[in-house]
Amino acid sequence: MSILRLSQAVAKLRFDNIVGRSDIDAAIALMRSSQASIEPELQKRTREDPVSRLYLAIKDWAVKMHNPQVPYDTIDELATRVDVLGDHRRDIIKATCEEYEQIAVWTITRDRQGNIASVNFAEEDINMV
Repeated sequence: MSILRLSQAVAKLRFDNIVGRSDIDAAIALMRSSQASIEPELQKRTREDPVSRLYLAIKDWAVKMHNPQVPYDTIDELATRVDVLGDHRRDIIKATCEEYEQIAVWTITRDRQGNIASVNFAEEDINMV
């Protein structure tokens, strides 16, 4: 619908009431140019914090392994790969697991002491990617 309206606008700029192929091509070029101009802005909005990096590593592992259950030991190893290091390492792992559980991306399985044993994606989330 927006291509049609843009095509009509381009035709009107030429003082014509008939939309031609060149008007449609110009409208498509305008749409592509508009999308390209906002792409760098979208990339700037991507979170590069440790929680986001760890989440992406966990999701990539689950998809690659075709396994919706990611054990804590694997999460700990993945944290190292994405440079989640130092004194706050366990806090960042916990924050990642709990943040994405709160927004229903996965569920957390806990051991008897209440520690995180694994995170569990819905099977369809892993198989659809």
